[in-house]
Amino acid sequence: MLERYSYLAFVFIGIIAPVHGLAMPYLIANFSLSLGIAGLLFFAGSLGYITASSTYPLLQRRISVRRLLLIGAVLTALSLAALPVMPLWALALVAAYLTGVGSGVIEVGFNALIAGLEPDRAKPAMNWLHFAFSIGALSGPIVMSRLTAWTGQWMILYWSGAILFVLFSGLWHQAQLPPSVSAAQNNSNAGNERILASLQFWLLLISMFIYVGAEVALAGWIPTFLNTERSIAVDTAAIGVSVLWAGLTVGRAICSKLSSHFDTRTLLIILCSGSAVSTALTASVQAPWLLFLWIFLTGLFFSAIFPTIMLHGTALFPHAPGEVTGGLVTAAGIGALVVPALLGFVAEYASLAAGILIVAVMFILSVLLVVPLPAESLLKQRRNP
Repeated sequence: MLERYSYLAFVFIGIIAPVHGLAMPYLIANFSLSLGIAGLLFFAGSLGYITASSTYPLLQRRISVRRLLLIGAVLTALSLAALPVMPLWALALVAAYLTGVGSGVIEVGFNALIAGLEPDRAKPAMNWLHFAFSIGALSGPIVMSRLTAWTGQWMILYWSGAILFVLFSGLWHQAQLPPSVSAAQNNSNAGNERILASLQFWLLLISMFIYVGAEVALAGWIPTFLNTERSIAVDTAAIGVSVLWAGLTVGRAICSKLSSHFDTRTLLIILCSGSAVSTALTASVQAPWLLFLWIFLTGLFFSAIFPTIMLHGTALFPHAPGEVTGGLVTAAGIGALVVPALLGFVAEYASLAAGILIVAVMFILSVLLVVPLPAESLLKQRRNP
């Protein structure tokens, strides 16, 4: 039952993930914005996301997980409903920030609940959880653009998302869940498992920073790279993002079946190594069909890195899932802010191909960070001596 609600929440989060990008042309016209000022919308959303992930462990010590997730869903619904009718751009940015806070609470909370399940149940569930996000991210732009064309109202982009989270709030409020979910609280504190003092946890934090930064950067810059540096038509170049997400979606479905057969450290080494090779070849090849093949394979290797890092982190610190997921999602949010901007600066002074090669080098670094981590089998022995 818990898994079903988690998957539904992540489908909805995936659907609203591209909403700011879809609405941007309308917002620019509505508020008479420059591109630089309009870009603050993405910054505000990411800042809200980081705020939620970094404060989640503190909130979880004071509020039950069930109530906290309900608050996150309601906040997401209200802020999505309010954003397009705000009279001032500053208020629209506040609404975007609150949407980031609400969706961040939901993401951290359900990641923590799934990661806290028994390992044989958590491994496939964590991969299906992020597969659900991929389904939402793939279908969201298609559904929302059709709704906009059908209604003739761009505000429906936000209001449709608000309706989804009103629906989820009602379902979650009425859900019959195990008592452990309603009562679950993060008991970790400075005297318990001091995860931020652990070098192993910092290795995972850096790996998460690299992965999410790379994913967001490639999704954002691939169309420009294909168009300006590989002379592919704009309409065709835009398909590159869909190809990347198709690889992610297929890969997460595959890994949900195979993850129970692999040690999490081994799987991370395989996925990060494959990501290094595929991104390097994406930056290097010229033939369009080879480019799209390597973009798809990049998505395939990217697919299970996020959930596998989550699983290994909670295996390292099984009594602090809230702090683990909060810290890792915070690292993810910072990566999403920093790495895409880094690629932009590299492109300005060199090329996007050079920037993508830097991403490949970052994944080689990620492999080197993962190798020293203890194997999952060793962590199980520690828990069950």
